[in-house]
Amino acid sequence: MAREVITEADVERYEPRSEIVVSKGTVITPSALDRAAQRGIKVTFRVDDERPVGPSRPLPPAARGAEPSLPVFPPAAARLPATSAGAPSGEELTVILTAVGRNRAGVLAEITTAIARLDGNVVDLSQKMIQGYFNLIVIIDFSHANVSYDSAKQALEGLSREGDYRVTVQNEKVFRAMHRI
Repeated sequence: MAREVITEADVERYEPRSEIVVSKGTVITPSALDRAAQRGIKVTFRVDDERPVGPSRPLPPAARGAEPSLPVFPPAAARLPATSAGAPSGEELTVILTAVGRNRAGVLAEITTAIARLDGNVVDLSQKMIQGYFNLIVIIDFSHANVSYDSAKQALEGLSREGDYRVTVQNEKVFRAMHRI
């Protein structure tokens, strides 16, 4: 099952002061959240049909179980370039994520939440704080996730925010080949 990614461009398709329902497994980029707030669009995170979570109130009883009348995003695979088909069954798909930026509460949570929503497994993680800035390196295994490298890269790099932090993602095989002596 391909993961959905909601970007700032997707938010632009909504009417101001409307609502976006983000279902389990969907990644919404921080810039999309910022744009939604600027346009007065309410964002609801839903664990399942019965339990919305996040900054919104629970659904009224009459709305429970009913599908919201909101635009539906096409699967991420339909919106993203298909230059990589993901990891064939049994093949490893490991990526190296680096993030650098100003330290603030919630940075690590944002990044690891996005990884979890893509069904990635954090194999190793290193973080260093230097005078109010953080440096983060994460090794992520997507071998058992149903996500392509390109989809994961776009979703994770979409977390980057100007003046906040920057995320880069590289395939581990490419990284090892580049740094071989």
